[in-house]
Amino acid sequence: MGFGHEKLDVYRAAIDDVGWAYRLREGLPGHRNAKDQLLRASQAIPLNIAEGNGKATKGDRRRSLTLFLGREP
Repeated sequence: MGFGHEKLDVYRAAIDDVGWAYRLREGLPGHRNAKDQLLRASQAIPLNIAEGNGKATKGDRRRSLTLFLGREP
């Protein structure tokens, strides 16, 4: 048994991007804070998708995804 957001293609793609950001971060020269921000920003995407998908009603879920996607799902 899993969570509903784990079935979403966009969620799985966002998780893949977190791995990509982590690998990219390891090879980047520069300040640690900037590299950490890259990782935090990439992690926020799947977290926001999961939160929006977990809304109780279809209307709440639609409003959340509309705000995230910038359009109707």
